[in-house]
Amino acid sequence: MAKTKKEIWTAVLGSVILLLAAVGAVFLVSSAVHAVRNLWSNSSQREELESVLLPVLMFDPAPFDSLDTADPIMLLQSSIWAAVLSDTSGKYTIELGQSLNVAETDVDAAAAKLFGPDVKLTHQTFGELDQSYYYNEAGHAYYIPLYSQVGVYVPRVEEIQKGENDLYTLTVGYVAPGNGVTVSLDVTANEPDKYMFYDVKYNRDKEYYYITAIRNLSRLEGTEFHSNLSSGSQPQANESGQ
Repeated sequence: MAKTKKEIWTAVLGSVILLLAAVGAVFLVSSAVHAVRNLWSNSSQREELESVLLPVLMFDPAPFDSLDTADPIMLLQSSIWAAVLSDTSGKYTIELGQSLNVAETDVDAAAAKLFGPDVKLTHQTFGELDQSYYYNEAGHAYYIPLYSQVGVYVPRVEEIQKGENDLYTLTVGYVAPGNGVTVSLDVTANEPDKYMFYDVKYNRDKEYYYITAIRNLSRLEGTEFHSNLSSGSQPQANESGQ
């Protein structure tokens, strides 16, 4: 059973609190909790798509037109965090003083759901110094340090355009959750730092969306986005073939 939006954002909030506390950052818990509560009022379709985008967008990845041109480290890092955020058993709960170990099989499964069945990960150690993700080849698992950066952005889906063959183009805002001293996850209140196009495809058989491309978007001053979610043309997880 997939995690609800509430559970996912609660997991993110908990991770941010613990990781920032570990490096001595000042975190205003009451403000963040209030902000997370505001997120639960968003539409279910928007919530689903934002949950899909979160483990990728939060690291501000470079654009790519296809998986063949995507940064392999980005694919790997995003898949690791997708596995952590989709955990329903509690095995990836982060506690102060402990490391986070993520099974390679979970990373592969998360990658297939995040980027589609054709994605191929190159398992390896990556990162620098205390921010490195260590790959234990013998144990087939990743060790994530306590001081690992969770990410700098959360997604806000502004507009959805439906194409052919279950393809959708999303206009997505990159919302900074805070300034390093205070943290707010209220993506409805903060103005996005930038916008990008995300192409996603809907897998009808297994009923989920996966990312196929990230493209640059040049936003003009005064541009307003009008999401077609409110016009009744939003993608439906159980929609019939067209």
